[in-house]
Amino acid sequence: MIATQPDFRIDFSAGMTMVRADDSVSTVYTRTDHALYTAKAEGRGRLKVAG
Repeated sequence: MIATQPDFRIDFSAGMTMVRADDSVSTVYTRTDHALYTAKAEGRGRLKVAG
């Protein structure tokens, strides 16, 4: 029998942010990292956008 659905599933959470003109690499990373961990805390399959 040919399976039409895979036997596994991939879920992920992600954090995103906008890059502002006065941002440093560190501030972009920090906002994105915070958004990622907020998404993870809220459950699987989440996308959080930092302000």
